[in-house]
Amino acid sequence: MLNYERFTSELTGRQVGYRSCGGSRRSIRHYPEAKQVAILSEALENFILCKYQLPDLHKGSISKWMRDIDNSLLQQGWQDQLFLSEQTLVFLYLLANDSGSGTEVLNQRDLRKLLHTWLFVSYSYIGREITYPITYFMMGESVDSFLRRCLHLSIRNSSLMLLINQNRSYELCMYEGLLNYY
Repeated sequence: MLNYERFTSELTGRQVGYRSCGGSRRSIRHYPEAKQVAILSEALENFILCKYQLPDLHKGSISKWMRDIDNSLLQQGWQDQLFLSEQTLVFLYLLANDSGSGTEVLNQRDLRKLLHTWLFVSYSYIGREITYPITYFMMGESVDSFLRRCLHLSIRNSSLMLLINQNRSYELCMYEGLLNYY
């Protein structure tokens, strides 16, 4: 039996129902930061693999795509520490969880473009730097096309993006929801 909780965005006044982590409460184990990031990264990858069931997609690909961008930005001096953390992976899960049924993703390239969009919006919204170079996130497409996709995602999820920062119980619900895929 799934529990449903109602969360209200104070900015929009809109109520939205979200699935909580399920009927049973499980304790959240706390591991060292690197271990926890690895667990949540694997959980996010499992979620995406379940949602987008592409036959040619292998386990480890999605995590590698995320790490590649993160490491490139670090090595090129665009950030002074890695972006991927517990909080950012939960935020990525929020965006991925609200991205529709997956019918618009037909192949790995489509999925990678979608993942890069989630990453760019996440970096822009909760990243430590003022700005990030767009070229690391684009995949040979026009700047206009990429930015339109980012803008559409941001507008569609703006109330959720604010809610996860305002409401600790909603953040924990998303955290537990992500852990269900580990």
